[in-house]
Amino acid sequence: MAVLNLNKLRVSARSQKRFEAVSGYLSKRLPLMKYDELRKQDLDVSTGAMEGAVRHVIGERFDSSGMRWITERAEALLQLRCSEINGDWEAFVAFASQRALETDGDGEIEEHARVLTKTPSPLPTFGVAA
Repeated sequence: MAVLNLNKLRVSARSQKRFEAVSGYLSKRLPLMKYDELRKQDLDVSTGAMEGAVRHVIGERFDSSGMRWITERAEALLQLRCSEINGDWEAFVAFASQRALETDGDGEIEEHARVLTKTPSPLPTFGVAA
């Protein structure tokens, strides 16, 4: 890695301090930045795919006109959507069904949220050619 001599440039002490901080941060992480090896393995080195997944999973459901969400309900719905998208819906239904049958220490059935369907609602598809 080439070293930039900031003393030859007219740089303020504040800018030099900031540069040294950023340079030190990046220098410690150089072993993690093997982009050439990742590209040879045909792996993504950008955030585009992840941003698209976030837009699909979250944005299309939570960001419609006029919608307002409280954090707890949005989190619960997000977990359900991720379960469906990842193909884990059946496992979730089995877990929720078992949880609904649990009893407290006195043998009484505890109140838990119930899943009212064994099949999820179909997810919307966008940009699919007919």
